[in-house]
Formats: sequence, structure tokens, C-alpha cells
Amino acid sequence: MPTEGGKTMNKESTSTGSSAEKYPSVFRKLTIGGVSLPNRIIFPAFQVNYANTDGTVSEKLLDFFIGIAKGGCGLIFTGAAVVSPVCCL
Repeated sequence: MPTEGGKTMNKESTSTGSSAEKYPSVFRKLTIGGVSLPNRIIFPAFQVNYANTDGTVSEKLLDFFIGIAKGGCGLIFTGAAVVSPVCCL
């Protein structure tokens, strides 16, 4: 039988309760190098191909990351995007 914090858990206890109750450390605040995060939920960097054809950030890409942030993610790593006219992909 699975255990959590030294407690034996049955099938019912693993499928009930909120995520915050099951994984309290995930929802604790965290500070990394002076940057405070509201929780430990991290969205990894990957390419979603929502940028404009010249590699610049599009409204669709902004909306995508805004949705991730509004969903409660504590830290978001973005994929590649052109942010300066000096550099391009």
C-alpha cells in the first residue's frame, strides 16, 4: 500500500482531496535569488510555433502565456522568440 508522510494510504485516500492537500509543498512560496514565486509550479520551455513568421512575439503567443499565468503557474520558461531588431532567428 502507498505511504505519504509515514501514513498508509488506501485507494480512496489517493483519489480524494484537493491537490493542495495531496501535494502541499508544490503550493508553498519559493524564493530563488531574490525572485519570489507564489508556488513551485513551473511551465517548461518548449516551442509552440505561435510566433510571427519573422520570429517576433505574436498576439497568439502572448495569449498562450497569459493563459498559463492566469492558470496559476508560478514560473514560466518561454521558447525561442526574437525580442530585438538586432538579432533574428
